Amino acid sequence: MPNVGTLQGASAVKNFGFGSTVLNIDTVRGAFMCPSGYTLADANLPTALTQLKLDAQSDDPTVRIFPIHNLVAVKMNSEELVVEKLGYGAGIPVREGFEDWSHRFTKGGLSLLMAARSMNGLNYNPIFYDAKGVLFGYNNGLGIAPFPNQFYWASAIAASDGSKYGEYMIRNNFDTRYLLDFMAFYQVPKGTDLSQAVGLQGVTLTAVSGPTTGVVVVSLATDIGNINPYTQFKTALQMNTSWTFKNATTGAAIVPTSVVGSDVTKQFTITLPTTAPPYPASGGTFTGTLSLPSVLKTNNMPGYEASNVLTFTV
Repeated sequence: MPNVGTLQGASAVKNFGFGSTVLNIDTVRGAFMCPSGYTLADANLPTALTQLKLDAQSDDPTVRIFPIHNLVAVKMNSEELVVEKLGYGAGIPVREGFEDWSHRFTKGGLSLLMAARSMNGLNYNPIFYDAKGVLFGYNNGLGIAPFPNQFYWASAIAASDGSKYGEYMIRNNFDTRYLLDFMAFYQVPKGTDLSQAVGLQGVTLTAVSGPTTGVVVVSLATDIGNINPYTQFKTALQMNTSWTFKNATTGAAIVPTSVVGSDVTKQFTITLPTTAPPYPASGGTFTGTLSLPSVLKTNNMPGYEASNVLTFTV
C-alpha cells in the first residue's frame, strides 16, 4: 500500500504496562552546559564520568563542556498546557508549554555566577543529572545530547537580606517534547560522583619585567580568588614545557632554556634563547603564556588554563 496519506492513530500509542524497574527523575543536582553539536556517545556511557572529565577540561574551548554542580533548589517557571475555552464552554488543547527551570546554587557564589553569565545569549544547552546519578538529556539517536534550549540565562543575584543566602540561579528554557517524548537517560554505577567532573580554573599572567637579553619575569594569579598558584605548583611551573612562547610575527616557537621560581617573590624568571630567528630582532615582539591544559596536567598541574597571552617587545 502507498504511504502517502498515512496518519498515526492507535498504532502510535505505547503500551502502559511496566515492571519492577521504572524511571523517576529525582531532584536535579547538577548540569553540564554543552556547546551545539555535543553528544555523550552511547559507547561512552559506561565510563561517563571519565568522558565528562575529559570534555570539561578539553584543550579546545569551542567543544568544552561547563559543569555546574551542587544545585540546591529549583524554581519551576514552566508553562501549563495552553487550552482554548470554546464558546459553548468546552476546552481544546492548543499547545504544550515550554519547560522553564531555574536552578539555584551556592558553592562558587558570585564568582561562579559571573563566569556563568559569560554564557548568556549563547548557544549552550544542558545535560542534567539527578540525586540518583541519572544523566538525562535529548535522545539524538547517538547517545545523550543536551536539551536544545530556547534560551539559557544566569540571573542577577538577589542580595542577602540577613536571613537567607544570596540567590545565584541558572535558567534553562526548552520544548517539553524533548523532555517527555525524546529523552535519553543513563544511570551511572552506584558510588560514581559526577561532581568530580570539574571545569578549568583560569589563571591570569602578569609581566613583571623584561625582556632583558631574553629574560622575562612573570607572576600568576587565579581569576577567581586571585590566588597565586606558586606554592602548590612551583615544580610544574618550573618545567620548560609548561610555557609557550612564540615569535609574534612568524608564530615560530621560542623554547625556554630555563624557568626558575623565587620563593621570596613567588614569581618566575624565564630565560629564552636570543638567537634570531626565532627570537625577534630589536623592535620585534614575542608572546608568552601557559601551555595547553593537557600539557599542564601531564606536568602535574591539572585543571588550569591561562586566561591571557602576554606580549613582549624586544
